[in-house]
Amino acid sequence: MKKFAFENLPLNGVEAEKAWAIANKGFTLGCFQIESSTARKLCKLIKPKSIDQLSWVNSLNRPATLDNNLTWDFVKRHNGEQSITDLHPRLKGLLPNTYSIWLYQEDLIKVVQALTNWDIYTCDNFRRIVGKKKIEEMGELKPKFIESCIKTGLQEKESEEMFGLIRAAERYNFCAAHSYQYSCKTYQDLYIKANYPLIFFTANLRFAHKDSDKWDTVRDLIYDARKFNIKFEPPSLHNINEDFSIVGDKIRIGFSNLKGLGKAHLGVVRKLKTITSWKKFLTRCLDESINKLENNVSKTVVETLIKSGCLDFMAGSRDEKLFEYNTLRQLTPRELRFVDKKFCDGDSEEFDLKQILNDLIISDIPIRNRKTNIERLLDGIDTYK
Repeated sequence: MKKFAFENLPLNGVEAEKAWAIANKGFTLGCFQIESSTARKLCKLIKPKSIDQLSWVNSLNRPATLDNNLTWDFVKRHNGEQSITDLHPRLKGLLPNTYSIWLYQEDLIKVVQALTNWDIYTCDNFRRIVGKKKIEEMGELKPKFIESCIKTGLQEKESEEMFGLIRAAERYNFCAAHSYQYSCKTYQDLYIKANYPLIFFTANLRFAHKDSDKWDTVRDLIYDARKFNIKFEPPSLHNINEDFSIVGDKIRIGFSNLKGLGKAHLGVVRKLKTITSWKKFLTRCLDESINKLENNVSKTVVETLIKSGCLDFMAGSRDEKLFEYNTLRQLTPRELRFVDKKFCDGDSEEFDLKQILNDLIISDIPIRNRKTNIERLLDGIDTYK
């Protein structure tokens, strides 16, 4: 991967076109400020190809424009589906870059100045008071605003209406500089995602734990990564990685990212690192269960390792391993010792669970109705196989 400075990313050329292309398709999950469903919809409708247009998306996805339906009016005007109109003749041609929509805080200042002939400082102060809903100060400013509007030629009713529109439009609007700065950061994310998706998704997955709904975030990112032909591989018992990591052209899932496991279980998992076969793995689990060792390999840990594919290099499918493990867990400690001894006999890495249970039945180990219970387990094997 070549080195580059974030502040000097190209806005044109092949790599830039890739960035704009994923924005236009709404593939913006993990990208600053444009992850939400509304932002993705706006990207697909506006199809940004510049920082200016990305700034539109960021600013249109705000309460001030959304709540007043200005967002969708803007989109229609941008796509030539709605004619550009002004709310008052005095505002004609005032905001050509935003289709006469009051998008930024600076736009509100221009509107107030056009209606009242106030200086910029007074207009900005008016915007600030209205935006922060300072009721007492608004009560003082409203008559002044209406009086000034009347002096410039507006009717009193028109002045009242304009004050209401300004008050509604100033709710949580971005200033232009803020929106542009955010949009530069947004473009950086788009650029990395489009051109270096392996790095992008690995980094985002590593930080998913900071979200309150971590597992939903991980699931969504993995689903999104597949759109970029990113492949995932399960954690490896032989090469334990705590977090998501890049292995060749794939992302390897970390042990702490498995549901049911966490950093607290890594010590337990690491002591299984040298095990190479399913028979030896089961033997280890049985030994620890029989002897009730502290921090033994719990049922949750074993089932998570199996289901996530950590043991796929061992003989048998995941379903077979789960069945065999859960079958043996139903035996008593005394019966498990018998089975454990059977496991240890011979050099073969394979074992016949049905034969072992049959041997257990004819031994003198099971007591009373236990033989019946074991026979039921044998019936389960016949049904499963």
